[in-house]
Amino acid sequence: MAGSQSLPSWYETAVYRVREVAGMPFSEDGDAGARRNTMNRSLTNEEIELLVSFAREYIQFAEEMTGPNYGPYLGGDPRHFKPDPDNSTAEERERHRQACAAWERGERQFPTGFGMGTTQDRAKDERCEQLRRLLDEYGRVPR
Repeated sequence: MAGSQSLPSWYETAVYRVREVAGMPFSEDGDAGARRNTMNRSLTNEEIELLVSFAREYIQFAEEMTGPNYGPYLGGDPRHFKPDPDNSTAEERERHRQACAAWERGERQFPTGFGMGTTQDRAKDERCEQLRRLLDEYGRVPR
């Protein structure tokens, strides 16, 4: 990768805590390892509140990043990200082009690592919209 930037500490803390509480193993392949696991129990109220607070913080973070913001691709719709031609490789830009095509086909699993670039208005991406709908359904929309 041409450059890297760490995720906010609250994100890393929340992911660690959710995996710990859920008994999910930590793997070198990050979230891909978590997606292969399922829970065999119901969540407690404390765990639900943890997830709700994480969702609220994610939305708040996205709203603060209404772009364009410079940095690595952080997920969601890759079409909202534009690789910097001066700080990404031809391979990373091609991977980005393929991810955008996959997104257009409805695929949500694709290789990432697009180098550095700009992201436009994350607060309107699919993840935030889904989180808002879920929080709204449970009467917990961030204000």
